[in-house]
Amino acid sequence: MFCWIGEAATRRPRLVLFGAFVFLVLCVALGAGAGGRLKTQGYDDPRSDSSFAARVTAEHLGAARTWSSWCRCPAASSTTPPPRGRART
Repeated sequence: MFCWIGEAATRRPRLVLFGAFVFLVLCVALGAGAGGRLKTQGYDDPRSDSSFAARVTAEHLGAARTWSSWCRCPAASSTTPPPRGRART
């Protein structure tokens, strides 16, 4: 069914590359202003479980806690080298 697309792409690879480049340029040109029009807040559903958990946590702890504040390595610092045998991330 789509054999003709594969055949055309193998016969004219530079044309396909040029078409992809033109498509990329059009997408960049048309989507350049989209970042300024997107909202940065307002995606929270007040009836969701995560919003309920955030409210309860804020009531009991005084502030909304994040995952990074719950997970702490007791003896790690920025100058401590990683343990041997483990991959650095």
